[in-house]
Amino acid sequence: MAKKDNLGVKKPFYKCEEFWGSVVAVAIPMSNSFFDLGLSVEEVTSLMVPPLLFVINEIVVNKEESKKD
Repeated sequence: MAKKDNLGVKKPFYKCEEFWGSVVAVAIPMSNSFFDLGLSVEEVTSLMVPPLLFVINEIVVNKEESKKD
């Protein structure tokens, strides 16, 4: 997934907001399991939803911006 910056140059995936939002969303349940944080399923889900919504929002915004170009 290469995203273009303002100059039309493709950025590597690790410089995209969607990548880091998905990393955070995946890291939350993994951290709970690995470090035994004792979070319930509801707590983990409530922590995962904002980064996932951010990723979905960025994808929709990028899709709309690419339609304008």
